[in-house]
Amino acid sequence: MLQPEPAVPSETSIPTYGALDLGSNSFHLIVAGESGGRLKVLDKHREAVRLARGLDATDRISQESIKTALSALRRMAERIKNVQRSHLRVVGTNTLRKAENSEAFIRQAEDVLGHRIEIIGGREEARLIFLGVSHSIENRHSRRIVIDIGGGSTELILGQHFQPRFMESLDIGCVSMTDRWFSSGLIKLSRFNNAINDAGSEIETVEHPFTKHRWDVAIGASGTILAAQQAMSKQLGMPVVTLEGLMHVKREMLQAGHVRELPASLASVDRAAVFPGGIAILIALFERLQIEEMSVSDSALREGIVHDILGRVQDQDIREKSVVELMARYHVDEIHAERVAHTAILLLDQVSSSWDVGDEEDRAHLRWAGMLHEIGLDISHASYHKHGAYLLEHLDIPGFSREE
Repeated sequence: MLQPEPAVPSETSIPTYGALDLGSNSFHLIVAGESGGRLKVLDKHREAVRLARGLDATDRISQESIKTALSALRRMAERIKNVQRSHLRVVGTNTLRKAENSEAFIRQAEDVLGHRIEIIGGREEARLIFLGVSHSIENRHSRRIVIDIGGGSTELILGQHFQPRFMESLDIGCVSMTDRWFSSGLIKLSRFNNAINDAGSEIETVEHPFTKHRWDVAIGASGTILAAQQAMSKQLGMPVVTLEGLMHVKREMLQAGHVRELPASLASVDRAAVFPGGIAILIALFERLQIEEMSVSDSALREGIVHDILGRVQDQDIREKSVVELMARYHVDEIHAERVAHTAILLLDQVSSSWDVGDEEDRAHLRWAGMLHEIGLDISHASYHKHGAYLLEHLDIPGFSREE
């Protein structure tokens, strides 16, 4: 569990780790220190950027949104400048997955941060969310469904301990749903019900494993669900999220009539602008998945990233496990693959200084590429390298970003 510390020490001998989540609604930063196998939060920062709202009809991020995002990153760059590069990950999610001009934005953002940005797929995002939440709860043995409603996507994960069993990522979030049904800011009953039905139709396409398999508890993460729980606590004295409580929140929003009129006890000024769409999705989730009550975790993607980095440092890299599982799945000749990988590393060592490559990550990626270079043979010997390339490009491989 990540435990907040009151302040960032000016100098510390303990290893520090950082994660920056470039979300569709907000950018989230966390810096944590590790001591005795435990992580403690040293710094936490959030900036509401609303990157998803900057997407135009052609899925291009507007220059105004890019300017806002880069300004936020300049402030965050100051907070991560002392974190060791190998202990820091910067991750982009839904909006940067779909934006047509994401590469141009990423180049500018990398210049500002002085660090590489990884774009991760929806299922990898789900895995990291589950990891972060699982480290924050007391009973890790429970079989649980974890839900995170972000700005542009919603992740659903069913699993136990630290192992997700089923993962899905839906292309709906609080920003995109609000823009679709409440773009003028007006909150009307017909539009609210349409938004709930819209979200329900999306959930219906992936709900089967989450309704078929038993789970003990439901846990929500991130902004929308945390804001919903806080609203119910303030107005109803409820410690958890329930459908009854969500219907109360819905009625309160309808009575307000406009996002600008939402009372502070319902949503902060910052959250109000995207709250209707998020609540519509949450109501649909409760109805479709038959959730009775949901507790809330204050850990999510960024905490999962930190724990994932720590796993890599401590030789518990999920990517190694993923490669081994892929080799078994596609019947790779392990002895031959090991020889190819070993030869590739030897060749890399000979050119590493002149090519300025060959750090630990380079060596790991080359080794994994060598281990997997013949997975296409399981489909056909003819053009097996093309089959293998296609598989690696389109498979969801836990631990790997899209670029990797």
